[in-house]
Amino acid sequence: MKRLLTALMSVLVMISFTGLAGAQELKIAYIDPQILLNDSLAGKDVVSKIEKFRQEKQTVIQDQEADIKKLGEEISAKSLTMTQEAKDKKELEYQKKIKEFNRVVKDSQDELEEKYNVLLKPVKETLDEIINDYGKKNGFDIILDVRRAGVVYASDRIDITKDILKIYDDTYQAKAKKGTK
Repeated sequence: MKRLLTALMSVLVMISFTGLAGAQELKIAYIDPQILLNDSLAGKDVVSKIEKFRQEKQTVIQDQEADIKKLGEEISAKSLTMTQEAKDKKELEYQKKIKEFNRVVKDSQDELEEKYNVLLKPVKETLDEIINDYGKKNGFDIILDVRRAGVVYASDRIDITKDILKIYDDTYQAKAKKGTK
């Protein structure tokens, strides 16, 4: 729903820009950030580091999973010959290992996401600078992100933020004077 609203807003903004631009043509382009990430040297480096980190975490998870499976098989195989107290103790141990396993999986996912964001942040910042410079140097009015339907770069020539802000403030003040906000 959020993506649809963003796309709709982008279309409405572009339509309003066409009327504001008058006889001047808008120069619009888009980028695909996934291609930039997958095909750039920096992006490939980030993906490689993330994959290495993921494999390390996966090894730990697989080891714990094997321990849990082994304990489960032991409980199943020996349950007929065990005392109730021994069964309860093994079952409690089994439940603790499952709980710890689930925590390790969740922590690993969180760490992987955090590491991805940390490694990707400088790549995104550099790309933003490059896109802004490219947009200015090549006379683009808008550069869109094809994956998120968001504007990556917009020329100051088509920025109507101040106009909208003034209208909004005027409307707000008029309502305040009437006593309704």
